[in-house]
Amino acid sequence: MTGVIAPSTACNLALSNNGSIDFGTISVILLDDAKPTKLAQTEVTSTIKCSTPTRVGITLTDNRPGSAAPILWSATNIKNDRGFGLGSFDGKSLGAYALYMANLNSVVDGSTKVGLSRSADNGSTWQFLGSGNYITHSQLYSWGTTPGSTPVPYGTIVQKYVVTAAINAKNNLPDLSS
Repeated sequence: MTGVIAPSTACNLALSNNGSIDFGTISVILLDDAKPTKLAQTEVTSTIKCSTPTRVGITLTDNRPGSAAPILWSATNIKNDRGFGLGSFDGKSLGAYALYMANLNSVVDGSTKVGLSRSADNGSTWQFLGSGNYITHSQLYSWGTTPGSTPVPYGTIVQKYVVTAAINAKNNLPDLSS
């Protein structure tokens, strides 16, 4: 007799282009001396596949903590506290980016009838995203039947994120002359 005991649910996360976003080469000539420069919006898609329908929640963490320049509001009208860092060089922040998620960009188990929710208390209560649906640090995000509802189990979740980024003003960047 043989057998395997496996967890009841396993989920895998995949990001389009392995999560890499390439803004291409940005010429120093195009950067403003005194104001941040908004970059073209782009998109990244996440796909979460679970072996059985599962309630899933995500929290995004800045992998370059402390490097988000407070420039999003002036460059894009996105609140600065929604910014994730683009990194820093010689102690100077290169810029910031924000991620936007919307119900229109969600597909769960093949259906677009889904509601996005967020929780500020690790899932005890859920509410509508609000604030333009830009992701906030340390919030938990999930998918339910209506915006603000408690999460429901899904097998496959596909979420498109719109990425808005800005480069710091040239005067606030490291020396770019070489």
